Amino acid sequence: MKRVGRIICISIIAILIAIMVITNNASAENYSVQVSYGSNSSVVAGQNVKITITLSEATTLLNGTLSYEKDKFTFNKAEKNSQGGQWNSNPNVDGVSFLFKGQSTDASKENVSVTNITFSFTAKEEIKEEVSALFELTDFSAITISEGQYTLDQMKNNGSTCSTDVTISPKSEVPVETVPTLSESNITLKQNETKQIQVTNGVTVEWKSDNESIATVDSTGKITAVAVGTATITADAGSGNKAQVSVNVEKTEEPADPSGQNPPEQNLPEQNPPKGNVNKVPSKNVITNKGNSSSVVNEAVPETGESSVGTIALLVIITLIVASIIFRGKSKIR
Repeated sequence: MKRVGRIICISIIAILIAIMVITNNASAENYSVQVSYGSNSSVVAGQNVKITITLSEATTLLNGTLSYEKDKFTFNKAEKNSQGGQWNSNPNVDGVSFLFKGQSTDASKENVSVTNITFSFTAKEEIKEEVSALFELTDFSAITISEGQYTLDQMKNNGSTCSTDVTISPKSEVPVETVPTLSESNITLKQNETKQIQVTNGVTVEWKSDNESIATVDSTGKITAVAVGTATITADAGSGNKAQVSVNVEKTEEPADPSGQNPPEQNLPEQNPPKGNVNKVPSKNVITNKGNSSSVVNEAVPETGESSVGTIALLVIITLIVASIIFRGKSKIR
């Protein structure tokens, strides 16, 4: 009898275990996770995307990691759809880890639950060709409001969607302007003057002058006036796309004397010496007359009348002095 009783006990335990396994499997089939990105599943480089994890039952404890391709997307933030509870999201090497705790430690307060979580990402600007990017749950565990416990493996086995693909398209290229626009179309310069011409719409051009003897232009669009005349400067962007500047070069006017004084020296006509006998007395005033040129050294020659009177007076004085000396000499001889 004891042996029969043992067999019956073992059988009952096995039946209970089987019932528990079947119950858990049935419960797991009723709980599912959906990772999705709308119905379009595509985005343009530089735009934002929202990846949503939808839970089929209100969940009070949720822990997991959503992986993404970091070379294609930048993580912005993650949000849950309910208020209260503890919530944390953190980007790491594996993706974005998240943790929600809505179970209350206070018996008087109800548990807080969530049914979906939204992750925001931005497709990177540098993507230049269409590519596909994968978002996938790589870790997951949950406890529902009915206290059912679920793992990632269970979610994968019950037909849950634990990943989603998003297609990224490059930005449409904006047509580049090819016809240059210039800051000037007609200019007038004096000889040797310069003028800088700008390409106002950023088109790359080559500069040319149709007459470099009148005006030249360098690789930056700087025009230099050379000689009087007209020239045409061309900014050529290739494929027949060009713009032109008409240049008129005028003669540079000679600057006038700003003070109006100091007229240029003039050669005075040669003066003939006065006729008649003129006694010339050596003085600081010396008149030289060599050949056809005459020059005045130091002071001007005094007038003729004044010179004659002075000369006569000087001769009288000299005569008196000489006579006095002779007279004294004769007196001594006697």
